[in-house]
Amino acid sequence: MPNKPVLSAAEGVSKRIQTLLLEGIDQLCTTRCAIDLVWDAMDSMGSDRQANAIHYGVSQIRKELITALETIEAAHRLHSR
Repeated sequence: MPNKPVLSAAEGVSKRIQTLLLEGIDQLCTTRCAIDLVWDAMDSMGSDRQANAIHYGVSQIRKELITALETIEAAHRLHSR
């Protein structure tokens, strides 16, 4: 027979994890929007060496951000089952 206080505590932790995952997704989406704005601004810059370096750096940050977002979204999907 399950212990009710333990189940309640587990449910509380489960809800907190879900909340944290959703907050992480929201924060990453907000960051992604900011990076997209920088990306759009850089598209209007010239193509000198410095602009290319910045473009490459933002591109790498964008890739890592998308990977992190996909990881947290996958964890949220698993947790929501």
